[in-house]
Amino acid sequence: MSDSAKAVFLSYASQDAEAAKQICDALRATGVEVWFDQSELRGGDAWDAKIRRQIKECALFVPIISANTQARGEGYFRLEWKLAVDRSHLMAEDAAFLFPIIIGVTMKYEALAGFLMVATITGILMALILNNSGGAWDNAKKYIETGVHGGKKSEAHKAAVIGDTVGDPFKDTAGPSLHVLIKLLATLTLVLAPLFI
Repeated sequence: MSDSAKAVFLSYASQDAEAAKQICDALRATGVEVWFDQSELRGGDAWDAKIRRQIKECALFVPIISANTQARGEGYFRLEWKLAVDRSHLMAEDAAFLFPIIIGVTMKYEALAGFLMVATITGILMALILNNSGGAWDNAKKYIETGVHGGKKSEAHKAAVIGDTVGDPFKDTAGPSLHVLIKLLATLTLVLAPLFI
């Protein structure tokens, strides 16, 4: 690899070598430089040092997660993952470095059901918060305009106008749009359920 500082490091279990090669070929086809060379696979201190250097210098670390990695309690790929996580602790919080890819069906229908339940509950709570807070800000402005707290042109009214500016999109767009998201999640989950059952 000529410039590892701009490269992607693929980390995978040996059983997933074919899938890793397909991912590598797809990334290289788009012009992304990828560290993936099966012809150099070997053991020893020199190889270990090279792996550690590549992880330290790569722009993006891509662990490939599969049923094979989940089944194996030990493996060199786990050391690679640990080194990448250790490096991420030294980076800025907003720096993108770890980008896991999940291949194959590694979870069962219970995970799908759990995802749907949590997403629905979260969506409903967020919609309630957005709708109610938006309505409260709108009503506060209308209440002040009746003459309470100094009426129009008072400091309270100016603050209420700012609150209503935020509240209108909350109650008119952001809150109701979550209804669409919840329905979309449920529909997609039911359509994809045969993959998991």
